[in-house]
Amino acid sequence: MALAGYEAEKLKIDDLARQVREMLDGGKPSSAAVDEPAPKRKRRKMSAAARKRIGDATRKRWALGRMNTKKTTSNKRLKLSPAERARISGGQAKMGKGNEVPF
Repeated sequence: MALAGYEAEKLKIDDLARQVREMLDGGKPSSAAVDEPAPKRKRRKMSAAARKRIGDATRKRWALGRMNTKKTTSNKRLKLSPAERARISGGQAKMGKGNEVPF
């Protein structure tokens, strides 16, 4: 019983909301077509020549960017003297293998 009353109230509210929307839209009644999504546009096809021009320009741009950068990575290891290694490691290099730290 109470549910039927709520549904009737909901219908009244929906009708009032529709009337307000019509007033705000300038008197145009709402239609079901408004709720449907817009049709998809056809995809524009690009010619092979245009794709080639774009690809060539992109490759040229990337090549220029690569030429302007310097390679900073080096695979050379820094050679340290035993004294330098000991100074950096806090004396651990002097201990050698087999002599482990007791902690």
